Amino acid sequence: MSDSTRSLGLIQQPQLVNLLDAAKEQFDPVLFPPHSLELIRSLTAKLPLTNSLLFELRMLESDSTLDLSLPFPENFSSQAREWSCFYPWEGIISLHRACQTGGELAGSIGSHVFWFEFDSDQMLQPIPIPGVFLDVSPELSQPENKSLLAQLLCRATAILRGKNVPDSTHQGLENLLNTLPECVCCTHFGVMLSRKEGTAPVSSIRVNFGRWEQVGDIAAWLETMGCNAVAAELAKVIEQIPNLLGRAIVTLDIAASIGPRIGLECYPTAMADASSSQQGSRWLATFTAWLEERSLASRQKAEALFGWDSDTSVPIPPHSDGGWLSNYSACEANLSHLKLVFEPLAGLQAKAYLLANFVDQDEAESKSARLAFESFTQIWKADSSTF
Repeated sequence: MSDSTRSLGLIQQPQLVNLLDAAKEQFDPVLFPPHSLELIRSLTAKLPLTNSLLFELRMLESDSTLDLSLPFPENFSSQAREWSCFYPWEGIISLHRACQTGGELAGSIGSHVFWFEFDSDQMLQPIPIPGVFLDVSPELSQPENKSLLAQLLCRATAILRGKNVPDSTHQGLENLLNTLPECVCCTHFGVMLSRKEGTAPVSSIRVNFGRWEQVGDIAAWLETMGCNAVAAELAKVIEQIPNLLGRAIVTLDIAASIGPRIGLECYPTAMADASSSQQGSRWLATFTAWLEERSLASRQKAEALFGWDSDTSVPIPPHSDGGWLSNYSACEANLSHLKLVFEPLAGLQAKAYLLANFVDQDEAESKSARLAFESFTQIWKADSSTF
């Protein structure tokens, strides 16, 4: 056991970095520059195994930043027990318990998604600080539950941060929810614990809103909320690529007011019958061509996305890492979504989110791992009457 592993209190077992190394053929250096991938490896060397990873990359050639998200590993508390003594891990572990069966938030939030998001600047830290994302139950997202939703999101945030959410944030969140069209629901929320001051409002909560009837409603709603610059830019985008944004999800930071950075998550399911790989490829080709025309993506990265989103599995050799990984047979790669980030001072930016699912031969574990992905990417396939 290395000194660094011993200092973190990790039990000597296979770690996430072993899976990365076993599937290294999948990682195109255009999408995963060696120095950025090395940061990812440094982080995963501190983490226990988990079947699922979500990589976030910027589409411009000049920005090689890679962020990493992953679900809360089932054995995290036992393998990283010393982390619980440091901020914010004590709060993270407490919130995870609160979301489990019998906890005060069970059934309302965090039922399928309890994810960490690590920014690249945290990956070399001895005790890295993540953002934390959770799903919101369909029942809690009902229009009549907006006040309760605000209350529970603030309660979850208070558990994470170890202190009460300011009244101004609670009121700002409740006011925001009350302005939403009746058909729109909160699908997920997050607390960006690692973000530097100035990138989001102090004590803010990240909220995701989906199920807009028309993408034009988003621009109109943002304008009513006083986000005029973003609304105007979004209206221009909608005019140019309306058929690619049909099932978009809005992401924003809310405290007493809405933060300056607003995201639009765009999914291949925007096109009719996009469940087929052919439709998904057509969506990606059209979208990346538009990004290139707007100088929002490099051609190299756009082309490399097709190699990742090819519905192929990369086999993991049965004797990888001396047999530690014998239960894992392959790495499945898919594109989750593209994201447009609107920020008046920085300008429009584009990101891509890449899924990697490590297939465990134990069918039950493999199915469980996919639930987290499906909660993000399959919400549009659910009966709308449940939201």
